[in-house]
Amino acid sequence: MSRKYLDIFCREAEEHLTSLQSGLLTLEKNPSSSALLHELLRNAHTLKGSARMIGQADISAITHTMEEQLKGMELGNRPVDAAAIDLLLKGTDAVAHITLALSKGEAPKLDVERFVTEYERGELSRPMPEQSEASPSDRSSETVRAKVKTLDSLVTLIGEMIINKKRLEAKLSRLKEIARLADPATAVALADFRRDLEEDVLYQDFLIQELHDKAMGLRMLPLKSISEGFP
Repeated sequence: MSRKYLDIFCREAEEHLTSLQSGLLTLEKNPSSSALLHELLRNAHTLKGSARMIGQADISAITHTMEEQLKGMELGNRPVDAAAIDLLLKGTDAVAHITLALSKGEAPKLDVERFVTEYERGELSRPMPEQSEASPSDRSSETVRAKVKTLDSLVTLIGEMIINKKRLEAKLSRLKEIARLADPATAVALADFRRDLEEDVLYQDFLIQELHDKAMGLRMLPLKSISEGFP
């Protein structure tokens, strides 16, 4: 697989994961939202299809299992509760873990077959393995998901920022079309203005990625780190 197409997949996967995570947190507060369930199902299906296209069987297997759970929730055959949402979020964690490894050209440290089996049983309780090198004591340290309301809100806001960025990109395309119809002097001015906006959009994309990476890092923290500062 070409590095170019792998990089494109990783970028698209990150956007789908952000949408899934944001949507799942919203679904936990609005479990009766059929529209939101359908959107989550569409994201999982798209991500699964993209993974298959580049031959990423591990991500395809995990997203397929998530898709089946979401289908059951949409049909009313599976509950839409905190436990179900947490299980789906663990699925996104696993995909994010593999995607990060792929983007670095590394082999993911995850037994996907075992993960999928335990996922289907609803018995996932162990934290994701660390992708970066760590000492044995660090790897064995107890971790918990940092479920803090402010962190949930941050993930939701990141999803909104991505949506807003797409709107800006659409408007930039429209501005380009308008410039083609304008007189030469106006077209030059519009072209300069469009380039400035494009730079702003690129910087916004960088900020979104930084926020996303930090938010995902905060979702899995050592128990001691999370408890510090609390009575």
